[in-house]
Amino acid sequence: MKFKNITLSMLAVGAFALTSCSPGQYWDEPSLSSDALAFANPSQVTLIPAEGAFPSTCTVTVSRSNADTELIVPLFEGAVKTPTDAEKDLLQPGQVLIKVVGQTDPVAVTPPVILFSQKSTELSLTQTEVKFAKGSYTADINLNVDTELVEPGFDYEANFSLVLPDDVNITENSANKKCSFTIRQAVILKWEDAGTASLTSAIMGNKEPIEVKVEVASNYPDKKYALYRLVSPYHAIDPEIPEGYDIQFLCSKGSFRKAYKPLEGWQETGLKVMNAEGYEEFVYLGNTKEYAGSFNNQSKRYILTEAVGLNTLTDATTAQPEDDENPEMETLSFTWNF
Repeated sequence: MKFKNITLSMLAVGAFALTSCSPGQYWDEPSLSSDALAFANPSQVTLIPAEGAFPSTCTVTVSRSNADTELIVPLFEGAVKTPTDAEKDLLQPGQVLIKVVGQTDPVAVTPPVILFSQKSTELSLTQTEVKFAKGSYTADINLNVDTELVEPGFDYEANFSLVLPDDVNITENSANKKCSFTIRQAVILKWEDAGTASLTSAIMGNKEPIEVKVEVASNYPDKKYALYRLVSPYHAIDPEIPEGYDIQFLCSKGSFRKAYKPLEGWQETGLKVMNAEGYEEFVYLGNTKEYAGSFNNQSKRYILTEAVGLNTLTDATTAQPEDDENPEMETLSFTWNF
C-alpha cells in the first residue's frame, strides 16, 4: 500500500513543531504540546431573504488558541481511515491516514487537519489548506456555491471536522471540533388555481358538500411532491368564520395527484370555542409525531384526517388536543374537481 506523507507547514518552530527522525523510525524527542483549534460556530446556517440572491462564496471560520506564528492546516475532502497493519508500520508517530475523495491511495498526515464532507454537490471547496497569519486567531474556509444549480427553498449542506494532535491543549468545547454548514433561501409561495373541491367536515357536521377553491404552490421546493391548499374551507361552510385560514396538504406531482400526507405541524382553522374555564380557545388541525394524521384518495375522492388541537393563544407550536390520550379527529372529505 502506498500513501503520501504530508506534514504541517509553519514559518517557525512553535506549538506544532515536528521532531527529527532517526534511522529505523525512532524519534529523538517528543513533539511539543499543541494548541487548540476550533470552529467558531459549530452549526452555521446562512439564510437568504426571498428577494435576495445566493452568494457565489460563503465562509466558515476556524479559530486557534495561539497566534504567535503563521500556521497552515491541510484541508481535505475525505475522512479518517483506520490503517491496516501494513500501513501502521509506515506511519510516523502521531500521523493519521486520510481517505481523500477521488484518490486511490490514502494520505498520511500529521494533525491538525481539517476534513470536509460534501452533502450537497452544489457546494465545493476553493482551497486545499487553511492559513492563519501570524498574530491572527482566526482563518476562513471558503466554500464555492454553484449559483446556476441552487434553488430557493432547498437546504444545501456541508460538514467540517477537525483532527487534532493527541497532545493538544483542549481549551474549547468538544462540540466545536465539528461544523455543520447550511445555506438556504427563503421562498414566498406563489399560489395558482388547482380546481375546486366539494367538501364536508366532521366537526362542522355539514352533510351537504360545500364547494371550496383549491390552489397549488407553483414554486414549492420539492422534487417529488406538490403543496396544495383548501382555501378558507371553514369560512365556505360558515361565512361567520373568518377567511384566510387555509388547510394545506401534499400530493404527488403530475396529473394523478395521489394523496401523500397532511402538512406536518398544526394549522389554524379560524374556528374558536369556549373552554370550561370560560376562556376562548383557537382551533387547530394537526399532523404531528404524537398525533399523526392521514391522507388518502381513490381517484378524485380524498379523505384528510387530522387531530383537533386547542390553544388560548394564536400560537400553533403550543396547540394541544383537549384529551391527549384520545384526541378528537377532524375528517375533511372532498371530491376534487380538476
